[in-house]
Amino acid sequence: MTIFLNSLVELGLPVVGAAKQSSAITLQKAPARQASTAASSCSNSLASKDQSAPGTTATTNTTNTTNAKAAATDTTNITATAATPTPNATTTAASSAPLQELSDDSIQAVEKAMAAKAQDLGLTSAQFKAVDPCYYDQELEWRRDVLGANSVDELCKSVIMENTKLAPDAEPGRLRCVLVVVQYVAKLNKERLIKAVQAIEASRNLPALGKKQYNMRLLEGETCAKMTGFEHNAVTPLGLDIPIVLSDKIAELPSGHFWLGGGHVDLKLRLDVKEVTEKLNAVVADVTG
Repeated sequence: MTIFLNSLVELGLPVVGAAKQSSAITLQKAPARQASTAASSCSNSLASKDQSAPGTTATTNTTNTTNAKAAATDTTNITATAATPTPNATTTAASSAPLQELSDDSIQAVEKAMAAKAQDLGLTSAQFKAVDPCYYDQELEWRRDVLGANSVDELCKSVIMENTKLAPDAEPGRLRCVLVVVQYVAKLNKERLIKAVQAIEASRNLPALGKKQYNMRLLEGETCAKMTGFEHNAVTPLGLDIPIVLSDKIAELPSGHFWLGGGHVDLKLRLDVKEVTEKLNAVVADVTG
């Protein structure tokens, strides 16, 4: 099937970022959306938690699982209040139209559109996998097995952080918003993120600003959706005209790849670290701890 990037609107999908146009791209038919055999069904998995035999204790891989329950949904482990971004030259809003509700059948359409965008960006490592709606009700070890990840360390999330103290008339090149990719087992550190933002601005030959000129706040809910075009738990870096900061812990993964949102809440995307840094120009920084 052939799809054009500029046909996203015709598919009823949110138009994201300012991605470059491309010629027609031929894609293989997306696989039918169904639960992984290894994971069985969501209902069976949930039921098994309450049906352990008397006198026995269920065991799981305990590596980096302290925050497994806390990470049931795609939010950072920081206190954050939704903020309204003030547009300037460094922030590109993807779509101001409310997001439509995506049915199960539309997941394949999202996958095809995102796969085309990944190919246009040169992300040859991109792999998509549809998951069950109960995905975020499960612990990290369950999600790891469903995705076929090597460890829970490879399970990551994309969050949009805004510098609420940046003036509306700030000089071009200043970062109002950044997309930060962190692991579920890690905690985003706003102080370290500020240092990363300052370093990016310095690399653009901008004069240094004092620490008090930064307040990195999580952009969430409808505000984030209007800016990115993606609903909660679906945010992906594909096609967004927003600088990307990648946690150094992800860059150090032995496998060299990681999983994150794929443009739909029930669609996950695997990418190689090398391609994210080279093709998406992601900046690797210490932003957790």
